[in-house]
Amino acid sequence: MNPLYTLLLIPVWCILLIIEFRRSAKINLFMRALALTAALIALAMIMIYSGTDRLLPVAKQNLPISTNDYSKTGLNKIGWADEIKLGDSLVVRGEYVNNLSVPISVYLTGFGLKFDSCIIRPGKTLRFALKTVPKITGHFTYSFKTSVSDDLKEVGAVPVEVTANDPLHILILNSSPSFENRYLKDWLSVNKNAVAMLSLTSAANYQSAFQNIAVTPLRVVNSALLTRFDLLIIDVEALKNLTASEFQALTHAVTEQGLGLIIQQDSLTHNHTAINLHLSVLQKIARQADTLSKIYIQGAYISAEKIPLLPLVLTATKNAQPLLLNDEHEILANLIALGRGKIIQTVIDHSYSWLLRGEKSDYAYLWSTLLNAVSRKKSTVANWVIETRFPRKDAPVLIHFITPSVAIPEIRIDQDAINMRQNEDLQQIWSGTYWPKKTGWNQLLAKHETSRWFYVYSGTDWLLPDALLKQYETTILKNHVEKGQIRNPLPLFIYYLIFILSLTYLWLEQKFRKDQPVP
Repeated sequence: MNPLYTLLLIPVWCILLIIEFRRSAKINLFMRALALTAALIALAMIMIYSGTDRLLPVAKQNLPISTNDYSKTGLNKIGWADEIKLGDSLVVRGEYVNNLSVPISVYLTGFGLKFDSCIIRPGKTLRFALKTVPKITGHFTYSFKTSVSDDLKEVGAVPVEVTANDPLHILILNSSPSFENRYLKDWLSVNKNAVAMLSLTSAANYQSAFQNIAVTPLRVVNSALLTRFDLLIIDVEALKNLTASEFQALTHAVTEQGLGLIIQQDSLTHNHTAINLHLSVLQKIARQADTLSKIYIQGAYISAEKIPLLPLVLTATKNAQPLLLNDEHEILANLIALGRGKIIQTVIDHSYSWLLRGEKSDYAYLWSTLLNAVSRKKSTVANWVIETRFPRKDAPVLIHFITPSVAIPEIRIDQDAINMRQNEDLQQIWSGTYWPKKTGWNQLLAKHETSRWFYVYSGTDWLLPDALLKQYETTILKNHVEKGQIRNPLPLFIYYLIFILSLTYLWLEQKFRKDQPVP
């Protein structure tokens, strides 16, 4: 009830006191006035606190409690890839409902840093994507946190395993030497990839280079050559100069054998290759030669350092997925699926400028993203699936092991063996249940085959919306009390008791007063 209504009790109190003072019998006047005052004060407190959370505003203001059912505030969805390759983004996607009347901030944090954040406005539902790029391999535990009135609370752990990229066999064909591919070749070889590069230096002269790979004839592009590589990087002029048989071999390698293909586009060349490979159409735009821009992947820029741009952009098409954007949200690289393989079409030719400025991690992120997206995928001997989404200590975790071996797999965690059962329909799938004994990272080991790390969450991880409500009640309301509100120190029944006892005393005193006149 509005506290202003209690002011109506003041004139009532005054009238009743006047009546008491005008009585002829003055005996027990003080006790009657005291009981009357206590009854009216108790009634006022009952009026104020009934149906509220026992907060009394000193001045007129709105409490941060929505008229909606705020018990529904919290996460509707949350998810992320628990294993990524070095250079990939860790992206935590979810949906958050805010039925409070104050904004809620959500954060992706780790190692004492806030990597990304967004704000959910009061009464709104927001789909969010919080991102960061791990710079090294290993097992890392980030945190998803919420903040209401600047009080940061952890909601749950975000574990991720960052693995090294598998070494690739890469072929680079240039119509002319370029700084872009020269630095790319060196970076690829330093990262243990096998690289062969062929560049046309004049009308009939070629220059070849080999890193971590045996010398191989590169002048003729055929199926025998392409089967040795996981990825071909070629500029558009070199692609245009392929013979019909070479282009047919390339198309077959991409569509039937899963060869990855990166086409470096620096002109408006549009011929039969663009049609057969379903490439995006390029647009030439008015842009100064020294125009610089940040490069964006999945909505987040790679580096604060900008690089020069060509006066070219790619058009959006239904069969192409934009990978790289500039400051104007124009497409600089597209990913196209073609049969069993994938093609990246890019107009970036100055990424090496990052290396010249010492931005090695940003350069690695860019090219790791492109390589992971397009390279030929290698089949794995065995694979793991942890079906339980949030494993917890002393709770069953369902584990699947997929292997072509017919032998019963020997699976262990620390010293504990896990009994595996073969799927009756899909005999390559084995399943077992494990009750983790410790929180944090645990390692599954398969004898003679492979291993897999998985994370066991603590009992306080991912308990919304209850955790948010507790945070709201203990933090927000406390903050409002400290900013000018008085908390009722007594339970409500105390005021009812005072009110009843006061009225009882007044009734008994009137009934058994010694000097009451006899009728």
